[in-house]
Amino acid sequence: MKKIFLLILITGLFACNKETEPDLIGKWKLIGISGGFKGGGYDANFDFLNIIDEKHWEWLDSLNNTVASGKYSLSSSKGKDCIKFNTTSESSSFYFDTNLEYTFYTSDTIYMKPCFECNDCYDYLFIKEN
Repeated sequence: MKKIFLLILITGLFACNKETEPDLIGKWKLIGISGGFKGGGYDANFDFLNIIDEKHWEWLDSLNNTVASGKYSLSSSKGKDCIKFNTTSESSSFYFDTNLEYTFYTSDTIYMKPCFECNDCYDYLFIKEN
């Protein structure tokens, strides 16, 4: 019995050491946008980023209406985790620079900024909804 317990414990320890994809799936509330030419961000017409699964996302307004949707991809560049959004549908008033690839940092927050040096681009801060 002790051998089985030790085997399960050792297997669990090795499994915990594997690198995993960040846990992005879920609904993320927009807390703030900064940057841009004047540094003050902009007023977005979305309030949430909903990452549906390992490939799909949607931007939602305060009433949970979809204002844009599409697919995303993850990559690594110079030790940074990056995310690229590809839009398949969007409202005419939607603005988010999907031509950029964003570096992100995550745990219970997502902080996104462009993967390259950009003086007039926007940074985004989200917290995970429960």
